[in-house]
Amino acid sequence: GEEAKIFALPDTVTEWGGSADCVHPSKGVGISNIASIVTFKEFFVDLTLPPSAKRGEIFPVKISIFNYLKESLPIRVILESPDAKFEILGDSGETLGTGERTSCVPAEDKTVLSIRIRAKEVGDVNISVNAIVETNSVSDCGSGTVQQNNDHLIKPIRVNYEGFLKEEAQSKYVCTQDLENSADALEIWNVKAPDSIVPDSARGFVAVVGDLMGPTLENLGTLVKMPYGCGEQNMLNFAPNIFVMQYLDASNQNTANIANKAIEFMEKGYQRELNYRHRDGSFSAFGERDESGSTWLTAFVLKSFAQSRTYISVDLNDLSISKAWLKSKQLENGCFESVGKVLHKGMKGGLSGSDSPSLLTSFVLISLIEAGESSSSTAVSEALFCINAAKPTTNPYSLAVKAYALALANSPDTQAALDQLLKLAKTSAGSLYWELPAQYESSKGVAVETASYAILALLAFAPNSSASTVDYLPQVRLIIKWINTQRNGQGGFISTQDTIIALQALAAFEKTVSQGPIDLTVLVTMGEVENSFTVNEQNKLLQQSVPFPVVPTSITFDIVGQGCFFFPLWS
Repeated sequence: GEEAKIFALPDTVTEWGGSADCVHPSKGVGISNIASIVTFKEFFVDLTLPPSAKRGEIFPVKISIFNYLKESLPIRVILESPDAKFEILGDSGETLGTGERTSCVPAEDKTVLSIRIRAKEVGDVNISVNAIVETNSVSDCGSGTVQQNNDHLIKPIRVNYEGFLKEEAQSKYVCTQDLENSADALEIWNVKAPDSIVPDSARGFVAVVGDLMGPTLENLGTLVKMPYGCGEQNMLNFAPNIFVMQYLDASNQNTANIANKAIEFMEKGYQRELNYRHRDGSFSAFGERDESGSTWLTAFVLKSFAQSRTYISVDLNDLSISKAWLKSKQLENGCFESVGKVLHKGMKGGLSGSDSPSLLTSFVLISLIEAGESSSSTAVSEALFCINAAKPTTNPYSLAVKAYALALANSPDTQAALDQLLKLAKTSAGSLYWELPAQYESSKGVAVETASYAILALLAFAPNSSASTVDYLPQVRLIIKWINTQRNGQGGFISTQDTIIALQALAAFEKTVSQGPIDLTVLVTMGEVENSFTVNEQNKLLQQSVPFPVVPTSITFDIVGQGCFFFPLWS
């Protein structure tokens, strides 16, 4: 039999291939050879544009005319603004209605013409160009005889506001039980634009989500990135996958779609990180190209790889070698020696710029125990000696890291460290947090990291203190509330390391304390505009958002029902 089909080939110069399959009752399946056809245009036009532009910016539009004929072509190109969103400029800067250029395009060659434009409006702006063969040209430039006498192309360019993007985010974690017993309150949120804002560029959104990890899951493209770069950058993108998975597992909310994506990222990130492994089991930013491995990075890799074993296959022998390398850096006084470099200082969070051996020792001790080291081992005992022998400090970050290390090691000094840490805490609006010394370049990020380590320490201590009647869960809830006020518009936090530790703290909180069922109706009022959101068990991971009608604006919330929810707003 025969079958004929007619297809319109796309308007491009390329080769297309096709084949046919047929089935016969007795002779089975037949597959034809691949037949190919080359689509061809005698001449065509193309535009070269910058990736984006800013409103008011003047930039050139490069117009390329390709001539595949055996003779030259007289061409006239016309550039237009179909929606009047940009201005066409002449050679002296004057504004023109259209931009025109003429040229003689050599045979089997191309010519590039340039016309300057000025972007007038923000958004996707279409740029239209028409190339016409001058069939009546009197110039000595070929006959102008061609089957197709014009080619038209429209290409968009993204035009952004002038200036630089600045995001301001506010958020709050609310439980109706706290509202009922007056432990918390819903205040009016006033959103204003900065005085120096670019005209017409103010915009914002308010959202309602019924789960602490909801904003993070909404932006997995930001927080769960494909690992890349050097050994440090790779780990910054590898680690968040682990704690997102831990949180979803603890809350019984994992889905195949999220799990498959996170696991694929972890597997590829794991393989990539091995490129930065030294033969002795240590890790550094550029692997064997560095003189030695880094104590800090090796500890970070060790704890991350060990925790990822729940989800991906990790070589246990490699982990043992890395652990042995870290132990080899333990000095006679129990402290761990700082060797190697960390290029991305922000990756170290509150440890950046610190020369305290006890602080690094606390971090390495956390890594070893999270990687399976027994709390009764010699390395742990000697590390505890270093930590406890250190000069007393009132630095909240150092105390928080120390307290978590002591809690993991089941040290009898844990409760004293926690109580000292809590005495330094500040309270405000039903939340608990710490103010950091001015020595930190990014005090907000270190404050989030401090609070996160405090949560991990308080939660790690509770199960191991059967002889104690101390219940730290009320303080944990208050710290959780504060941490969630520090989130950015993507569901992360201030910077890299604090985001990683904060996600680990949220996962640990979910493992220990269930957020309980939720069935709420939230009425959000912005000026005269009202929006109602329903939040329940079925949609609590969904971040429901609406834009601000105007800026400035005031926002109020009214709640009916029971449960805890999170509302971020960003502008």
